[in-house]
Amino acid sequence: MISIIQNGINYLKNFLSEKKGNSQLIILAGAIFATMAIYFFVTLTSFDQETKERTAHLYNAYQMGTSINALLKNRIYTKGQLEFSYQDESGENRFTKEDFEKYVQMDSDTIFTLGELINDQLLIDSRDPTATRQNSTPTNYDRKNTKIKVVFDMVIDHYNEFGDAIKKVVGVKYFVNLAGQAVPDHTGISNAPYENNEPFYYLVSYADENAGLTESDITLQERGVMYEGVLDTSTFGVGPQANRVIILPGDTEE
Repeated sequence: MISIIQNGINYLKNFLSEKKGNSQLIILAGAIFATMAIYFFVTLTSFDQETKERTAHLYNAYQMGTSINALLKNRIYTKGQLEFSYQDESGENRFTKEDFEKYVQMDSDTIFTLGELINDQLLIDSRDPTATRQNSTPTNYDRKNTKIKVVFDMVIDHYNEFGDAIKKVVGVKYFVNLAGQAVPDHTGISNAPYENNEPFYYLVSYADENAGLTESDITLQERGVMYEGVLDTSTFGVGPQANRVIILPGDTEE
């Protein structure tokens, strides 16, 4: 067992040191955590604290995406389908937006809060590692302001006889705004880039007018290119990387 754990740790170290990013890291980390009950970012003591925290934040955002993805799959299974495809046997796209919303019993652009996911037992609550460090006491994420937006990925399938574009669903994207508590004054670090006493967002995936988040606040991007949600594994060949999409208090002061 010790050798298996060590091999897993070595893999995690390699993933963080390479440019392949964290899309593979968080999957492997989750598997290790689930099967061996390892609190992985404490066990890997060779990582600096900020790297552990950024990785943990991205992993938790990833878990929010996988929880809704699992919910949609379960709803598909209840219809008697063990496998699901957006295309029919001839390779044609199956669903319009309205058809798919009825099929999975969920509208596109539906937003869930972290509190709702926990209350519905889709997720188990997790400590915010950054706030826990700052406060020297176990501190949770902001359950109200941490949100996930579920967006159905649409493409133009064909044009009807009137020249109108008919769009079909080809996938689902998950955008997470991961919020912690406002940075406490005793840290000597400001709450920038957010207003004082407002939640500190480690990850911003979409603009949220109600939360005062605009397009300029989005961190889920690299070199001006937006990632296709937290479960994206194709943008730049790997998907989001923690050290590039997660911000921590004090980053804007460097």
